[in-house]
Amino acid sequence: MDILIPTHSVTSKDYFKIITAHYFRRRMWLYTIWFAMLLYSFYLIIYGNPNEAMSTFRIWVPLFLLSLPAMYVFNFYRFSNSSMNDLHFVPRTIRVTDKKITLTRESNKPDSITWDKIRGYRSSKKYFFLYITTVQFIPLPQSLFENHDKKNQLLEFVRSKNIKKM
Repeated sequence: MDILIPTHSVTSKDYFKIITAHYFRRRMWLYTIWFAMLLYSFYLIIYGNPNEAMSTFRIWVPLFLLSLPAMYVFNFYRFSNSSMNDLHFVPRTIRVTDKKITLTRESNKPDSITWDKIRGYRSSKKYFFLYITTVQFIPLPQSLFENHDKKNQLLEFVRSKNIKKM
């Protein structure tokens, strides 16, 4: 197998979407509980006894519950637009072979990753992700595959290596 993905780069907007979706998708159980607490807090605000000693607590809990995800989104936005992450946005060419994945940046400095270092894979509408750790990944744009057969060939190869879906 030899798949060449032409030179491309991930934009900061795409990177923001990727890391935000990844964070919230992996913590869906937490946000289900969070949403239930928020609904209960609104219930207490609307139908609770205003003379209770906990009335200010009933106001602050929903404000905290609303501000927490907003704070995460704001920090992800800052992180994705930070100059420290310029390495993610450098145009690169990716070659996928049976033995390794080679990423060549504009500076012609190739980095190789062997298949035993890949921990998992995931697919989205725009990207195919190969995970090196639970948070570090190689994004492969699905639109840049030569054809649908190459994408399926890569997917079958990844499955044959017993790499788990994340």
